[in-house]
This record gives sequence, C-alpha cells and structure tokens, in this order.
Amino acid sequence: KVAQYYSLAKDLNPERKDCDTLLEGETIRLPTVGTGLQSASAESAKSASDKQTPVSSAGTARKPPIEVKTTSPLDTRQALGAKENMALFASVVEALGNEIQQSGEEIVALGEENIRFERSAYPVVYNPTLRQKLVIDPEGKIPASLKSRLNDPRIGAQVLPNANGLSIQEAVGQLLAGLGYQSLPTDRPIMIQEEGVAFEAKGNWMALAPTVSNKPQEVLVINLTERPNETPEYLKAELAKKGLQLREVVLPTAAKAATATVANEQPKTSPSQVKNWPRDKQEIVDALLLSYGVTFGTAESLSIKLSDGLRVDTRTDRVFETAGQRTALFFRAMDPDIRKSLQEQQGIKTIELDLRSLSSRELIARVLSLLGDQAAYLEHRFTAAPDSARDQVTVKVWGFQLTKKPIFLTDRQIPPPLHRFFFEKGLEIVYFQ
Repeated sequence: KVAQYYSLAKDLNPERKDCDTLLEGETIRLPTVGTGLQSASAESAKSASDKQTPVSSAGTARKPPIEVKTTSPLDTRQALGAKENMALFASVVEALGNEIQQSGEEIVALGEENIRFERSAYPVVYNPTLRQKLVIDPEGKIPASLKSRLNDPRIGAQVLPNANGLSIQEAVGQLLAGLGYQSLPTDRPIMIQEEGVAFEAKGNWMALAPTVSNKPQEVLVINLTERPNETPEYLKAELAKKGLQLREVVLPTAAKAATATVANEQPKTSPSQVKNWPRDKQEIVDALLLSYGVTFGTAESLSIKLSDGLRVDTRTDRVFETAGQRTALFFRAMDPDIRKSLQEQQGIKTIELDLRSLSSRELIARVLSLLGDQAAYLEHRFTAAPDSARDQVTVKVWGFQLTKKPIFLTDRQIPPPLHRFFFEKGLEIVYFQ
C-alpha cells in the first residue's frame, strides 16, 4: 500500500524530480486514502464530469486531484530534510542534554591510526553524561570500512549518516538509538498516574532513556513546536519527578515571531483558591446553594390541607426560590399525598433527597440538576498547551466541572504543585468527601 501510494503521488506530480522532500510553501497533489487508494477531486461535480478520468499504473481509477499547499513547517516536520535543517537538528541534540561541536578538529584514535575530522564538515555530538560521541556524516562520504571501525562500541565515536533523503524524523531516531535510547511508538501516549490526576504525553519522538545505576529508567518525549514554553515549566518539573522528561524544540522559522508574541503576552488573572467542603451531606447541599448565590430558609413549617377538615403540618429542610419557582427540599421520603398537595395547592416544587441512600456524588448531581447545571461526574481532560500543541500533554482528573460557575468539584486529590494548572484554566478547586 505504501509503494502504491508513493507511485500515485509521483504520477500526480510528474514535474517534480524529488518527491522525498517537501519545503514550506511548495504545492503538490496527493492521492487520498479511500477504497482502493483513490484520489479526491477539488473541483465541482460538473467540471469533473467534463474531464476524462485517468488511470494509474496500478489500475486504480483517479479523479483530478486536490492541490495541497503547505502553510507551516510544523505541518511537514516529518518530511523536513535533516541535511537542509541542521540548525533544527542541532536544537534537538541540545534538548537531549548533548553538545554539538561544529568548529575545530576531532581526533579519534583507531589502534595505530588517528582519524582527524574537521568539525565544520563533520559535526560531533557529545554526550557528557555517557561520555559518548557521534560523528555526523552530512554527505555520506565516510568509507564503509572506516565507518564500521568507528562504530565499534569500544571506540565511542559512532557515525551518524545524515545524507540526502534522510528526514529530520529519521535522523533524530538514529541519534536516539546511537545514544542508547529505545524508541517508543509515537501513536500511543505515555501515561502516568499521580494521586487523583493522570497524565498523557505524546511527542514527535518518544524513547526510554539508557538505564543508570540506582535510578529509575526515564522516558523522554520531544516535541517540535511553533511557540516556546507551550507546556508550563512547573508541569514539566512535576512530570520529571515521575521520570517523564518533556523537551520542546522551537522550529527556527517560528522562533523569532514566537519570542515576540510571548514577550507581549500579559499574565493571566485567575482564582487561586482551594476549598474543602465538609463531609456532612446537609452541609454539602448548603454549600452548593450558596455557590450559586441561592439564599434559603431552614426548618420552615408548612400547613397542608389534604381534605375538608384534615390538615397536616410538616417541616421542610430547605426552602428557596430559583428561576421564579419556590422550592422545598426534604432530606427524607415524603408521603405522596402531601407532596401532591404542596405542588398543586401551594405551587411549591417538592424535591426529596434521601441523604441516607444517596452518595455524595449522587447528591451533588441531583442538586446541580435542580439548579439548572447539567454537570456530571466524569473524567475531564485538560490540555496543557493551546492550538498546535493541544495533544502533547493532557491532564485527566475525575470530578464535576460546573457549567455555570468556574469551579472544579472533585473527591480526587490533586497534587498541590498542580493547583496552579487549574487556576490558570480559570477554575477554583473544591474538594468534597
């Protein structure tokens, strides 16, 4: 299928000599994946019917193709050539905690011989922790026999081919392998649980770091981005405690504009409160009502006429008005005749909340529904970064995110260093039991 798709792409772009590299601003035509790898049409049905449908060498019918124009280097990062984007490659190298040396001379001892590399032609990646070196071969000119000798682990100077046709994605993958990292699939997120919060992280490159004595093995996630510091530093630090190292590399074409944008941004104003509601269920009901600005009466007596000569005096637990409707809450089961009389004769909406049978979650959901807020207790996903990096880091936590108030109500413990994350989302954290 890959070979067929590649053949179709070449057939659709006969004017291009090199179909392996796509630069920003270039326009190409792409087949779309459907039944039998058909290409789609960007023209109207009328104009398409006026043209003869070409047939590919594989025998698949094709319609006139859609033209796709690249608008951002981030959209084509996997197709970026490593050789043509050495500055970006160098940024990834440095994000890994390595040094890239591009001046002076590198001397590698091979038995009785010394191999001399001009670093301007053969940049050297040096890992100070592992004391390991990688020699980049941009033109693929190092002879195979010499390359084989240099790749001997005892020499400590592996050759990293970086010739024409190698994408930045592939080059970084080879770099990670050369440094002893074990690549992980990029289509599945890394998941970490801390107290009541779960994290998901995805990246352009994900890998297990080399094992270090007396330390848990770390996971590395690297992302190309158009804006610096899209993921908050305090969130990176919290994840680093759990062995997840996040690295962001700003694309060179976006770095200057992004720096200016960040400099002009104003700090967000947000609530900075954490509240703890009491365990008592009656007090939870009171706290919810007060959160919505509802004032209420307690232990109010009502006299209810059931029939001529028969009345019943009863006590309400809470009485209030909302949306022009007088409402009475009873924290116990009500006699059906009394409830009917209250609603039909006195126009009082009657709600029964059996506190003994309802859990705190069920009670809160009932009261929220009564107040016109349909928030449900479920897993909420908050992205750590906006726009282009929305899926890189996701924070997941269970609770009620109120729709009419900036409150996140939860019975799961959120680590204190992450309170700021919710505050920056404009949410007040409220704990219930």
